[in-house]
Amino acid sequence: MPVAIIVIIAMLWFGAVTKHIARTYGENYVKEHFPKMQLKCVGVEWSNAHGDYLIAFKDSNGKTYSCVIYPAHFPTTLGQGLFGIEEDYAENFK
Repeated sequence: MPVAIIVIIAMLWFGAVTKHIARTYGENYVKEHFPKMQLKCVGVEWSNAHGDYLIAFKDSNGKTYSCVIYPAHFPTTLGQGLFGIEEDYAENFK
């Protein structure tokens, strides 16, 4: 029985839980750093090509932005793609 519990926890941690962490952290990050853009998370997916998650946001005008969010087991750092959001924010809201 303890082995089954460990297996279930591991399956959740490497799937639903990490996706939820990525979504929650990504949403909070963009709300704090880019509040005027009103970005909404529209998806979080695992990317085999990057070895991390990809998180996508849509702004109030319908423009979509995507970023890598890592590390794989506790995704709390936005990476590649963040520069595009920062650039648009600086150009349009500062």
